[in-house]
Parts: sequence; structure tokens; C-alpha cells
Amino acid sequence: MKKRIILKLSIGFSSLFIIESSFAAGFQINELSPTIQATALADAATASGDISGMAYNPATLSTIKGTEIYLGATELMPDVGYNNAQANIDYFGTHPVTGVNSESNITLSAFVPDAYIGTSLFPRLTDNNLKIGLGIDAPFGLETNYNSDWVGQYNALESKIQVINVFPTIAYQITPKLSAGASINFENISATLSNNYILGEQSSHWTEGNSSLTGNAWSVGYALGLMYQLTSTTTIGADYHSSVDENINGTATVQSNGPLHIPSSGAYNGQVDLVLPATANFGISQKIGNKLTLMAGTEWTQWDSIQSINANIAGLIPGETSTLDSTPLHYTNSWLYSLGARYQFTQKFSTSGGLAYDATPTNDQYRDARIPDTNRKWVTIGCQYAPTANFNLFATYEHIFMNDQSISLTQNPISSTSPVELSADYTGSANILAGGLSYTF
Repeated sequence: MKKRIILKLSIGFSSLFIIESSFAAGFQINELSPTIQATALADAATASGDISGMAYNPATLSTIKGTEIYLGATELMPDVGYNNAQANIDYFGTHPVTGVNSESNITLSAFVPDAYIGTSLFPRLTDNNLKIGLGIDAPFGLETNYNSDWVGQYNALESKIQVINVFPTIAYQITPKLSAGASINFENISATLSNNYILGEQSSHWTEGNSSLTGNAWSVGYALGLMYQLTSTTTIGADYHSSVDENINGTATVQSNGPLHIPSSGAYNGQVDLVLPATANFGISQKIGNKLTLMAGTEWTQWDSIQSINANIAGLIPGETSTLDSTPLHYTNSWLYSLGARYQFTQKFSTSGGLAYDATPTNDQYRDARIPDTNRKWVTIGCQYAPTANFNLFATYEHIFMNDQSISLTQNPISSTSPVELSADYTGSANILAGGLSYTF
């Protein structure tokens, strides 16, 4: 009986921090700059003169003029649904789980702000090539809600995650052609997860109820970047964002009903240790004449740092301090490829566009209701208008096509001897609107 209870809640706690994002592969949000989003991230590593590029490549900060403030915001509007859902639970025999088997949308819209400021460290010196900056953005985030009576209610109900990243940055133009930069990333992660459960020793001794889990943590990472002016019209860039060790403390709030009443209703402490993946961007920008710039970029994510999520839950069973549980994921490294262009119609007005292919790190065997991730294709378009030489306004639209995908697996969200067989077919897409302004003093 002990193992059956512990395993249910610790697996749920593990899942709290691996929630899939509907807007980038795995659980990333790449919408950190409306201007760079307009090129489908094709100039993420080479965004010369755009202070928001420091969110990707810190070396781009070296190219700003004067003191610049950038304020942006993105509204993420996903549409992810499922149908043909079926579940069977092995609970004193195999029984089908009855309930809702299709929903048109299990995701919620999300508002993602970002802000950047940068200036010369020694503006009065003739050589003021040393720049400092500060950025705030939200690189991860999602909220999904299944119907409380859906057939997968023992696997997932509500899932919510939010990451706020604050990163001081420094960049130096080493030569007229070469710039280097570095950032320190201070991340705050908060998350919530809930699901129903049923536990028991025999048909007359059982417990059913709901568990709601929350957790938060601060963590620190770093980023390094280089940008090189290969010719007067060609720029190349590269950056690396470190992996981040997360030591996340959380609370499982349990509400139980039934004769058994194990685990007791109450709050239990837990901890999850995992490594968020490192990423790297590579890119090239090519000017053609005075008006057109073409770009190509790629982003590599080291998802294989997450092979499983290990959780410790304390206090569920009297006399036991903690129990370690592992949830297998078997992520593989993935790539995002993008092409983009920008055309300067006039001195005040320009447009941008891009295409991207974003590969998922998940696989068919382990993909589940909390991470119904899939490959994605992006189409983006944006415009920028400068009413004055120091003031810029910009707007971007993205549409993300998600490949249809299915889940079909047996999980142990109930206990080691009461697995749930769950299958469902998922479809999805996302519309994304972004905009903002920048001002140079």
C-alpha cells in the first residue's frame, strides 16, 4: 500500500516542471522580441542595432547607439484540442474510464511581456565600445485545462508554468568587426499542477480525491555570444546559453475521500532536481543593396539533458522521510531552422517576414497528456515604423502550424500495480500577436 500512494503523488510532482509549451518545441517560449519574431528568429544571432537581440545573443548589445529602451509584449493564442480519447484503469480488474473524450481547446491565451535597456558604460570616452544592459522576459510559460470529467483525469487536469528571467548583460566591440557579450540569467520558476486520483488495497478500502501541486525556485545560468562583420554586407553570429540546474521546492495539497483516507488530506513537502537544457544559436545576415536583408538561422537545444525527472516527496507515509521516484522522458536534442528577410521601403518604414521549422524533442513511446508535443512550422510577418529618428513602433503576426500527433501509452499515475492506459489524438495551431516600441536617448 505504501508504494502505491507514494508513486502516484511523486510522479505528479515530477510532471509539474515538464509541461509542454504550445509555441516552441519542448517547453520553450521563443517569443522574446517582437522585431526578431518577425523574421522567425532568423536574425536572433545577428540582430545588429536591435537591443532586444541581447535576449538571444548578448554580443548584439554592442551595436546600440546611445541609451535605448525597448518595451514589447506578445499575446499567445493557441488552439489545441483532442479527440478519440480512451483510458482503461487496472483497479481490481481492468475498467474503462468513462467521461469526456474530446475537447476543442485545452489551452489558454497568455500575455508575455519583455523589456530591455542598454547604454554605454563610459559614454564620455572617445572609445565608448563597452555597453551594459538589463533585460526581463519570460522564456517559459503555459496554462492548460482539461475538463474535470475527461477520461484522462487521472493523468492531467490543470497545468501551469511561468518563468521570469532577469539578465544583466555586458558587451564590448573588440574591433570594428568583432563584438563579444555575456549575460547572467536569474530565473524564477513557479508552477501548478492538478489531477484526480483513486487508490486502494481492496474494493472496500479505497480513497479517491484530487491533488494540486505547486512549486517555485530561483536558479542562475549564463549566456555568451560573438558577432562578426565578415564583410561590409555580411554579418555572422553565434551564442550559447548554459544549462541551468534546478532545485525546485514544492507542496502537494491533497484532498481525499473514502474509507481508507490514505494519504491524509493535507500538504506535503517535495523537491525536484532537473537540468534545463543548454541552447545555441547560429546565424548569418546578408544585405543586398540598400533595402533588402536576407537572414538564415538555426537554434540547437540540448534536450538530452532531460532523460528523466526525479522527485522526492516527504511525509506521505508516517515514519518515512522521503521517497525517490523517477519519470522517464528520453528527450533527444532538437533543431530549429529559420529563413527571414527585411525590406526597407523608406527611411521610416520596413517590413519583415520569415519561415521556420521547429522539431520536437519528444518521441512516440513516451509522449503523454502533459507533453503532447509535436513538430511545428512557423510563418511570420511584421512591420516597423519610425515616426522620428529616435522612436520606433513595431508589430508582428505569427501563425504556427502543429503537426497532428497521438499519444498511446501506459502510465502509472495511480500506483505501481494500477496503471492507466491512455490514448488520444491531438490537433493544434497558434496565432501570435506582438508589438511594442523603442526609444533612443
